[in-house]
Amino acid sequence: MNRRVRALAVSSLVVASTLALPVIPAAADTLPTGARSLESVNYPGRFVRHADYLGRLDAVTSGSSALTKSDATFTVVNGLASSSCYSFQAANGMFLRHYDRRVRLEANTGTPTFRGDATFCAVAGSVAGSVSLVSFNFPDRRLRHKNFELWVETYEDTARFHADSSFKLTAPWTPKTTKGPVIPGLFADPHITNFNGRYYLYPTTDGYASWSGTYYKAFSSTDLVNWTDHGVILDHGPDVSWADNSAWAPAVVAKNGRYYLYFSGGSASGDTRKQLGVAVSDSPTGPFHDALGKPLVRAGAYPGQAIDPMVFTDDDGQSYLY
Repeated sequence: MNRRVRALAVSSLVVASTLALPVIPAAADTLPTGARSLESVNYPGRFVRHADYLGRLDAVTSGSSALTKSDATFTVVNGLASSSCYSFQAANGMFLRHYDRRVRLEANTGTPTFRGDATFCAVAGSVAGSVSLVSFNFPDRRLRHKNFELWVETYEDTARFHADSSFKLTAPWTPKTTKGPVIPGLFADPHITNFNGRYYLYPTTDGYASWSGTYYKAFSSTDLVNWTDHGVILDHGPDVSWADNSAWAPAVVAKNGRYYLYFSGGSASGDTRKQLGVAVSDSPTGPFHDALGKPLVRAGAYPGQAIDPMVFTDDDGQSYLY
């Protein structure tokens, strides 16, 4: 995807709502991220798919067309509205979301409404190994199929509703068979480093309108090919009081047994200027906590935009922020 081209003019520095939020289900399940397909519990062999941008439940077999298999494959990513929940991204980059209760495939507009509509929290399904997907912004509703169409409907404590709203995550119908992204989902601006013989990758979480993402993830590897997803390590929403969005281009360094995450942050107040922050953790995979409770470099303190930090420590132990 096209990324903004940014010329930084920041000098090297010596670094010494009034609206009620939806309730996330308490008994939340954890889903594996990456490419997956979702099979109906009460109609084995039928999978969640999109057809003409509408969510459906259709039969998929090894003999199905490549398009049908692709339409029944989604990348499970951390939720657009909450990193504790999940969103389902199709091969064309669009997301499953509900609108007037009907589930469809649409491009992420970046609005709070879209993010909530495209986010589902996972709870235990009707049979072992299955999940039920609860709407983030309507927690009394769940994803279910009705006449093989996908809807979000008010929860009913009946055997039929339980079965219609339960799905098994299976191997994807369209696995990655050729060279493709290192990590599934939309990411950018990767910073890679090595701690104690293991590689760690820290990217911008992308896929948001105007690059307005709110959180960072960590991945690690021993061979630079196969990567382990360690989940969200810092989220502007609950973890940073002065930043709401524009979680860009993190960089992580180690010092005296601790790990420091430098990051960009923007505010939802209407001020479009960005600021730099620093968070700290005892582990390279977090969780990280805002070290200062305020920006490390405030907007306007130096010429240019305060974005995309990188730290270098010289042989004499002096650290520099670029």
